[in-house]
Amino acid sequence: IFLTITTGVICIAVNLILSESGFWSAYVLFGLFSFWLIVVHAVRKKDNLPKTVTSQALLISVFSILWDLLTGWNGWSLNYAFPIACIIAMLALAVTSRVMKMPTGDYIVYLTVDIAFGIIPYILYLTGNVHIVIPSLICIAMSVLTISALILFEGKNILHEIERHFNV
Repeated sequence: IFLTITTGVICIAVNLILSESGFWSAYVLFGLFSFWLIVVHAVRKKDNLPKTVTSQALLISVFSILWDLLTGWNGWSLNYAFPIACIIAMLALAVTSRVMKMPTGDYIVYLTVDIAFGIIPYILYLTGNVHIVIPSLICIAMSVLTISALILFEGKNILHEIERHFNV
């Protein structure tokens, strides 16, 4: 906490000394504020790690898009931040599911989240909103591979859970 306060104070002081450079310290303060909102959210939601990972990816994406809008929209949030946040979330969910030995029922939620993490960058890619395609293509590929692995290695358990929940 002290380090972020120090960073904010130093940036404001330097910005006031160099007043002709514009009010760039506002971006630093917004970044620090965003950082602490995300950290507080993660600490409060620590009991359900897969849900926390998903909501963190969404929060980071929303803050990135807002930041991109406030800085004149260069598209970096959709080109880089969103797909990278989705990739990290998919990796974190995969590791979490193995380490925590998640119940089969949670694999259905995990599968749904991975599908969403792959579909959204795909839609952005198809609509032309993404100009740097590599991060989005990696995200889409990871989503397809994760879904394939879940179906191949946990398919019977997932099918059993679907039958159990939906009385099929």
